[in-house]
Amino acid sequence: MFHCVWRAKLVYVQDQTLKMALCQHRCCIV
Repeated sequence: MFHCVWRAKLVYVQDQTLKMALCQHRCCIV
């Protein structure tokens, strides 16, 4: 899974499209 930090919240993304959007808002892939 993708571990994204967005607005001081932990967001777990499975969709690559949503991941791309979150990556624009400081998204980290682990």
